[in-house]
Amino acid sequence: MIGLAIVSASRTCASTAVDALLAKRLAAGEIIVDVTAVPDTSGGRVTALLDLPASQRRVWEVMLDCKRSVKIADNLKSCKVTSADPNGRWDVREHLVQWVWPLPTIRSVFRSEYVPFDSIRFRRVEGDLKTLNGSWRLEPLDAGRATRLRYEAIVDPGVTLPGFLVRSTMEADFRKTLAALRREIVANDPR
Repeated sequence: MIGLAIVSASRTCASTAVDALLAKRLAAGEIIVDVTAVPDTSGGRVTALLDLPASQRRVWEVMLDCKRSVKIADNLKSCKVTSADPNGRWDVREHLVQWVWPLPTIRSVFRSEYVPFDSIRFRRVEGDLKTLNGSWRLEPLDAGRATRLRYEAIVDPGVTLPGFLVRSTMEADFRKTLAALRREIVANDPR
């Protein structure tokens, strides 16, 4: 995806509406991912859209399952919930990520606030990442039989690599992870 398509996707990901052309691309199975520069960081603003052939509940269950997340994200080596609200409104997770060779494993600890089946807001608590703040939105499609997954975050790994290299790696990794998420949801759909 290059040129105007990225500009269009980036603007649309940030808005609440999806124009007809973008909706058509999503319906065709395209995963829209854009990573743009953020001043004074090596990372960037990540925006993404993906339509999934499953209910919000099903997508939610897969997304919050630590065991599955290690299968979905190639570079994620471990996922552990370190504390959680007994009512399921928030948790704190630790991820160990082997992001780019030869960099060491990155430890990321973040707190997520949950509105079940609708949204996840997350923010960095501690760890190696300099910045990690964002959200996931799960929007019902097709009378609840499908879900539009919307992601927005600012991520700065705090590494001393050129920003363009970090952002292109982030975009490729994120696109690959979303494709794996879709495969996991489809392959294990109880329908």
